[in-house]
Parts: sequence; structure tokens; C-alpha cells
Amino acid sequence: MSRTVRTVTADGSAAGGSTGLTTAEVNTLIQAKNDWEYLGKDELTGQVSTWRITEGIDNDTYNEYKFVFERVRPSSSGYYNMSIRNTSGTRMNIRGLSHGLNTSYAYSQSNGNDIYYLYASTSGIDSSSRMKWEIEIGLQGDSFIQGYTRSTLSQNAGYWQHITNGGFLIETGSNQNAADHFAEIEVPFTINSGVCYVYGRRIRS
Repeated sequence: MSRTVRTVTADGSAAGGSTGLTTAEVNTLIQAKNDWEYLGKDELTGQVSTWRITEGIDNDTYNEYKFVFERVRPSSSGYYNMSIRNTSGTRMNIRGLSHGLNTSYAYSQSNGNDIYYLYASTSGIDSSSRMKWEIEIGLQGDSFIQGYTRSTLSQNAGYWQHITNGGFLIETGSNQNAADHFAEIEVPFTINSGVCYVYGRRIRS
């Protein structure tokens, strides 16, 4: 049932008649003003061997997504990376570049591999680490999925090569709409705990 938001005059009294906005109309106005909409979260309640995020993905409504991983506690040291899976559950080939803060060169240059590195070093990464990642993905119409990544320090002691930024591109194929392919993000490592907040940017005409 649709509710109506009543209009109130300056003296505090309700306006006469049936003026006012319905809940649906208010929501439409809010959505039109917001850049990113909060779609939900995926929080780990126990250890997982692979973390796969599908929360909030709706390619008929959104063509850009932001995944904010916080308080990620790994099981052990490792070159932490991510993969992107399509609607068939297959990992997609990624072309990308990630760059560590204290290096003068690209740490990882991916040319058709199905993984993308989020950190430029394993130094200091262990079960006491707390990681934060931001992954932004855009479905660029026919043929392409593009994105950016940001990773922060994982230890208070400071391993500066952990601050790693980058970008990537996935070719979905000629005349193939990216929205028909993107389905999930995967972190293929054992994770003890963490939370991922998911945001979406609506398709605009």
C-alpha cells in the first residue's frame, strides 16, 4: 500500500485537500539526487576459503558498483587478489595495472589473466592484519567492463608498499553488453572476518 506524505504549512497545520507526495514519489526524488545508493552488505560470520560477493547486483537498474571491504582479517600471508566472475560463474580475463606507493614501477601488469592483485607486497600481512579495499566497477555498454581499485595499509607498523592503486579492463566481446556478463567479485583466499558494503549508481537516460 502506498503511503502519502502530507504537506505542512508554515504555521504547522496540515495543508488541505489531498496534496502531498507518495512514498514512491519521495523515493524517486531521493534516487535522482543521490550519486551512489547503498545496496547492502556481506559480512562474514566465520572463516571462508573463498569470499564471493553478489549482494545488490542488479544490472537492469545499475551500471556502476562500488565495493568497500573493511576490517578484512586474512588467515595468513599472501599476495591478495580478486577475480570477477560472469553470469555463468566463470572467471573473466582482466587486463590491468596496479602500482605500489613506494615503487617506481607497476607491481602487477595483468594481460589476460583472471586475477588482479590488490597489494604490492606480502610483507607484514598475517592473521593480525586489518585490510581495507575499495573496488569500483563500471559496465561500459557493449564490449567493456572497467574499474579502479584502492588498497590501504594492513599493519599499524607501516608497510608503505601496501598502499596500492590501480585500474583494470575486461573485454566482454564485440557487440556483447557488459550488463549481460558481470555477476560477482571473488576474493580467492581464506578470510577469517570482514565486511563488504555495496553501493550502486543508477543507469541514467
